[in-house]
Amino acid sequence: MIKKRYKLILISFFAVAAAVCLFAGCKLSTSLDDVVNKYNLECRVTYFLNEGYFENEGKIKEMYYTANSRPLKITTETLASNGGSGSAQINPDSRRGYKLSGWYEVETNSEGIPLYTDGTAYDEEAGFEASKTISITDKLYDFNTVLQKGDHHYVCAKWEKLSSLKVHLICDGFDKIDVKDNDGNVTASYKTGDLIKEYPLDINVSNPGSGVLSAKGFSFVSFYKDLEATERFTDWPVKVPETVQEITIYAKYIEGTWEIVENSSGVAKMFQNGFNNYYFLPEVNEIDCSNLPSVNALALFEGEINGNGCTVKNLKITGTIGNGGTGSLFGAIGSTAKINDITFEDIDVTYTVNRGSANIYFICNSLAAGATFNNFTIGGTVNVKLQPNCELERESGETHWIYGGFANDADCNANINITDGTCYNVIRLSNYHANENNEWVYDETVEQTYTYKSKQ
Repeated sequence: MIKKRYKLILISFFAVAAAVCLFAGCKLSTSLDDVVNKYNLECRVTYFLNEGYFENEGKIKEMYYTANSRPLKITTETLASNGGSGSAQINPDSRRGYKLSGWYEVETNSEGIPLYTDGTAYDEEAGFEASKTISITDKLYDFNTVLQKGDHHYVCAKWEKLSSLKVHLICDGFDKIDVKDNDGNVTASYKTGDLIKEYPLDINVSNPGSGVLSAKGFSFVSFYKDLEATERFTDWPVKVPETVQEITIYAKYIEGTWEIVENSSGVAKMFQNGFNNYYFLPEVNEIDCSNLPSVNALALFEGEINGNGCTVKNLKITGTIGNGGTGSLFGAIGSTAKINDITFEDIDVTYTVNRGSANIYFICNSLAAGATFNNFTIGGTVNVKLQPNCELERESGETHWIYGGFANDADCNANINITDGTCYNVIRLSNYHANENNEWVYDETVEQTYTYKSKQ
């Protein structure tokens, strides 16, 4: 219950009436009756909130007035004030998604005491019972009413629901998400179809992304228009509709910690960190990286790529290797690596050996036992540029340029499909000179070309 001693007593006067507040300029020993008598506060209005809170987190406001004054209309928008010491406001955050439709007169018993919806009477001494709601009539209270001596009016707020954006959950490949606190205690549990977030559309709503639901061990994928996730929802920001309505969308989550890839920027990010897991959106069948600047090859890959059937085209990879170094597209592939259901088409890998001798391979420097590949296809061109006085450390040969760590490529049993026509060019750079644009360049001479031929 909300005890009477905690109620904020505000005293308001309008027009010709002076304003005095119980807590402004009054000694603590001054009783309410003393103030009422001293300032002739002969009228009273009690404001109830069945939902939401006033600015002091209470659900009741008691306001006293002089005779012949008009009562104060309290809203969520502004701090209503008489211009002196009396003021009040409904906390707007406590009623997000709703609009105050008005203050209404309340149902009372034969003695004029307000009634709860269960038929029991409101007890002023006991305070408002938070588990109950005040019964409201259909009669809108008139704030132009001139209060008369002895009046005690009871009013209660009514609310109108605004438009909202509702987000429901899709669990892809698992049963439920348990949200836990820092101590590991489950604070909420959601299954497919459950409502996980509702955004009031009193303002435009921007894409919340993974912020729609944060749960350790699960990753947000995308928003969809339907529960079956057949069509993505991309109409951001969601604007305030002209008519009241509920807009429903669905957020798909997968188990594990993943980086979501849906465009060339996501592909570039994949080659910045070889420890993360990467999940390609199933709806994205092809990603063309033609307009993407070249990205660096990986030194190590121990993560997972779930391509979901995507084809990545025209990706440009570059790297520079010094004396004794080894370079390749994925670097050293660790035992935890997994690459599934993805095709790299027309990939362009260019390595420059700038000092001494080095080893350059197409796919990897080395391949640890335990790494797995499924439906992984790759093809394109590898260009190895040898600056003056630089060499390939290994013995060149068309049977050993795809996989490092093996005597020959044929010794590698990795389930990787190399596209026929994929080639490896050894290019010697010499005669460093200025060209017609006064740019310093090397002459390039293709010394050797090794082309992959199907083993079948």
